[in-house]
Amino acid sequence: MKDQRRRVAVIGAGAAGLPTARYLTLEGCDVTVFERLHVPGGVWNYDARLPPRPQVPSIDPRAVDPPATLPNVSEYPSRLMYSSESIESLPGAVLPSVDTPPGPCYESLHNNVPTSIVRYKELEWPPGTNWFVRHEVVAAYLHTYAERYGIDRVTRFGTAVVNVFKQSEDSGGKWVITSRSVKYTNQESMIEARWNREEFDAVVVATGHFNVPKIPNYPGLAEWHDRFPDGIMHSMSYRTPEPFHGERVLVVGNGYSALDVLLGLGPTASQLYHSTRTPEPKSDTPTFRDHLISKLPPSLVHLPDIASFSQLPDGADSMRSGIVTFTDGTTVTGIDRIIFCTGYLFSHPFLQRPDNAGPEDGESVPNLHRDIFCISDPSLAFVGIGFLIATFSYFEFQAMAVARVFSGKAQLPPTEEMEEEWIRRTEARSKGRRLHYVGRKGELAEVASLVEWLNRDGKAFGAPLIEGHPPEFDQVRDRAIEVFIKEREGLQEE
Repeated sequence: MKDQRRRVAVIGAGAAGLPTARYLTLEGCDVTVFERLHVPGGVWNYDARLPPRPQVPSIDPRAVDPPATLPNVSEYPSRLMYSSESIESLPGAVLPSVDTPPGPCYESLHNNVPTSIVRYKELEWPPGTNWFVRHEVVAAYLHTYAERYGIDRVTRFGTAVVNVFKQSEDSGGKWVITSRSVKYTNQESMIEARWNREEFDAVVVATGHFNVPKIPNYPGLAEWHDRFPDGIMHSMSYRTPEPFHGERVLVVGNGYSALDVLLGLGPTASQLYHSTRTPEPKSDTPTFRDHLISKLPPSLVHLPDIASFSQLPDGADSMRSGIVTFTDGTTVTGIDRIIFCTGYLFSHPFLQRPDNAGPEDGESVPNLHRDIFCISDPSLAFVGIGFLIATFSYFEFQAMAVARVFSGKAQLPPTEEMEEEWIRRTEARSKGRRLHYVGRKGELAEVASLVEWLNRDGKAFGAPLIEGHPPEFDQVRDRAIEVFIKEREGLQEE
């Protein structure tokens, strides 16, 4: 008898993809997860390898992360052999290091939202787990979740999604996914790529937004990078402070990664400079940032945004002879290395959206209802888009919404209503990343709204009631900085 279950593809087995696969399975869907790494956990997996150098500048995902070229084959699956010597010029640069690239996790990375509220409902953290833990503890939690609930058994590890499009209704109306897995053969100079093409009823994109570095386009920066590519890097390539021993380093950016990098380099670099585009707004209550900033080395030189990079002299053997000019007129010379901690671009080069959203600009993902459902065709959904949230917990509620809608136990508003809501949202928040800012109050409101909707619609189907954030959610947030300081100081004493 033919399997009548709805077949759903989930792209990504990180913190967003794992609960999505779990709840889709609970709702009776036939789930396949595609994960290009060989383990679940996404960005929380530490890899000492460095990712490929980003383009400089890196501001347009269409230029820096273009779609891969599909192979010229008549049928799928298909196995093709490539010589490793000429592999980079072949379709999609089918190198294992490209298909399974290292992520942005650095050696000292910790979570910055307490574990007590960053967790899945079905899985407690191990007894005695601190609120703030290193990356390997978080990765182990995700690995346990994938194994305990069978997600690893429906996941194609080491498999990159290369192309996703939807057929016309006349051709069946299915989503078509082309994927690729690569491996070295017994012949050391040869690589085997296995290409496959499959059809699905629905697709969930859960690839996160820490894959494509964003590097601004400052005047003169491209020349510096062309002349001395090892001197310009993004925090995605930062792992440990040791390679920067005795160097003069300029760190650009004002996020948590910039502060972590500065803290790591403090005892190592000979001189640190920190450039920020806008000053951090003052807060009436202590914040995580306040504590991190208080630990920065006293010799750190704070600078405003960069205005330009000078033309390098002919015959210069390093960047040290160049001059960096800042917006207040200050100039700095003698820089050995520049680390851009300037965030990431949204990029889904494999995806051909079935609407007229246009190409992604890297700053936002357009035309989504609740940051989840493609308005023109909700059989395409996204989980994990959103900033300033309790990640795992928030993603889980999004996953529940996807599972209920795809199983028919929750109904979306009419298309016109979703389109009007999107317009109101863009007018209220302007464009860019702010479209996806949630924040503490916004998260509580959105989760409560999601839960009310899913429980109301699910009642007719006898679906189990979903509980929202626990009552202590706000109290934990209030105590977070106090516990953060205590635990971080304790870690430093060990």
